[in-house]
Amino acid sequence: ALLGKSVAIAASLLLASPVVGASKQIDLGENASELVAMVYMSRHGVRSPFPPDGKGGLESYTNRPFPTPEDWNMTEKQYQNQDLTPHGEKLVNIFGSYINEKYTSLGLIQEDSVCETSIQCFADDNERDIRTSRLFLQGFAPNCNVTSLVANDSLSLMQPVLSDTYNTTCPTATKDQMDGSFGGDMSKVTLLYRPMIERVEEVLQTSKVPAEESICAKTDPKFNPKKDNCTLMSLPFEWTGLYWQGMALSPLSYAAYFAEMWMLQYLSNVKTWAFGALSYIELAQLYQMHSQVMAYGSNYWNSQRNGAHTLGYILSVLESKVTGRHVDGTYSQESPTALLLFNHDTNVLYLRELLDIQWLVNALDLNAASTAGALVFELWSTPDPQSIDDYYVQVMYVAARPGQQRQATKLTMKNPPSEATVIVRGCTSSKCPYRIFREIVLDNIDVECTVSPLRESLVSMKERNDREDSSSSAQMWKIISFMIVGVVGLLILLTIVSCIYRYVKMQISPRPEHFRSLSDYDEERM
Repeated sequence: ALLGKSVAIAASLLLASPVVGASKQIDLGENASELVAMVYMSRHGVRSPFPPDGKGGLESYTNRPFPTPEDWNMTEKQYQNQDLTPHGEKLVNIFGSYINEKYTSLGLIQEDSVCETSIQCFADDNERDIRTSRLFLQGFAPNCNVTSLVANDSLSLMQPVLSDTYNTTCPTATKDQMDGSFGGDMSKVTLLYRPMIERVEEVLQTSKVPAEESICAKTDPKFNPKKDNCTLMSLPFEWTGLYWQGMALSPLSYAAYFAEMWMLQYLSNVKTWAFGALSYIELAQLYQMHSQVMAYGSNYWNSQRNGAHTLGYILSVLESKVTGRHVDGTYSQESPTALLLFNHDTNVLYLRELLDIQWLVNALDLNAASTAGALVFELWSTPDPQSIDDYYVQVMYVAARPGQQRQATKLTMKNPPSEATVIVRGCTSSKCPYRIFREIVLDNIDVECTVSPLRESLVSMKERNDREDSSSSAQMWKIISFMIVGVVGLLILLTIVSCIYRYVKMQISPRPEHFRSLSDYDEERM
């Protein structure tokens, strides 16, 4: 019995002993109360729609009249260039003002801060991205002399950070890879969305277009205008490898184009959207097709090719802020308090794929990258940070709800946009220890898809991170080994003590009847 108790005591000692590294799994960041910095990566604001994909114009799909550039309050040139709409410009400024109010209340932005060094702003070289960044700054930093820098040939360091198609050494997804991501049968995907595709066709009234002028006649060599009826469901599948088409033209991509167009009409407060044939609830349901097309376009392989450098850059800016050391490949020697990046929905979705995160904006689809919506990386610390282990990263997605955008609602802390705080896979809470976040990013990106000089910095960071992990693991196993040796030694000692105890007890205790000697019996006879 005593030996059993000894084993139980030893086991309890082993289980109750602290293990180095265990804090990584249970650290919830509850003491991280100081906001140190943030990286804000935003899609541009509401724009006019692109022309339809494929070989036919709008007249190939419908005879119904579309809103004119004047209905969008735009010139013909602005409309054709997919510039921000005037309504979209107003929304960006509103959003910038809200972000200012939020981060001022959190103590990140201060009136006496040196704006020129504490805020950095960059935009992709597309006009709507540039315009979005400048309008956002008017709301976000109205009293600061901060300029939005354009990532073009004169600022080549930032081009791979902002571009959604930068030519890195990594290839885009192949047809075999895409087929393997959903089973290889596009007809099954089409059937999955059939009710939505047919609803789009019903709104367009595609059947009223003369067969010889229809989209079917222009895309399908097998279509016979004399006997065949043109439907969106009958349109052929064509692999294109273009990310904005979901890598292929298909009934899904054709229908998704109109779902996005009608959503842009709604968001930009165009008086009649979707020809007045849909409720907003129906439109939001149809918009799921656009989200799926964008998910195909921002697949794992494309995200590595076009997003690994961006995520690596964001990590490097945070690393510089945490360590106080400049990371080669970032823009300036001094890490900014607020880094603002303006580009496209695909850029946001690349990071979503690489980090394996999900979000939901009220009244929109899961993982929809809304106009002027942003992925935000907040760096938090304990009140008096002493080491890297005192820093945490919180990731959020923020976007105005569709109704707020249509009505140009003023956003405030009392009437905020939709905000989703997400947990990066591998973290145990929304405030992820920076050390773990860094490890996740370095593990999830293919450094070969980044560009020098940042590539070398990321390689060095990964090697240093691996050494730290190896050292931590070695220390952990060393302590565990000592604990095991100690417990085994304790078991041996307790066993010896138990044996001695039993021996002594037998010597001093009265002998039982059956152990009495013959001489004892002889004495009784006498």
